[in-house]
Amino acid sequence: MRMPKNLLLYFILFIGLTFYFFFPREQYFIFNPRIDTKFAPTFNENKFQLIDRGMSRFEVEKLLGPPLTIDTLKYFYPNQSVYALNYSQDGACSWGDFAWLDVFVLFDKDWKVSLYGQAYRND
Repeated sequence: MRMPKNLLLYFILFIGLTFYFFFPREQYFIFNPRIDTKFAPTFNENKFQLIDRGMSRFEVEKLLGPPLTIDTLKYFYPNQSVYALNYSQDGACSWGDFAWLDVFVLFDKDWKVSLYGQAYRND
């Protein structure tokens, strides 16, 4: 016995909405992984690949432009002076809450690049 097409469609829709409303944590959206990521206006992925350890803040900002935010990471590094330039943030998608791509550059106390990278966040 074949199931009518409309019934199958409604069943799939019901399952999808059930997961959406009952499991509201941020999920990785496989069809567009960066759907909920807001990037700095001048951010360029190719230029980000040119960053290297030891570069100054001036060199990084000349390459990538101004960041969205600048943070001190005293919570994570209480005995050190660590600064972060953030070139992305959460909240670009207006109709859902998904994982977002965190793009960051960390600097030491002398404002030299000590670490840089990208990571998906589920917060």
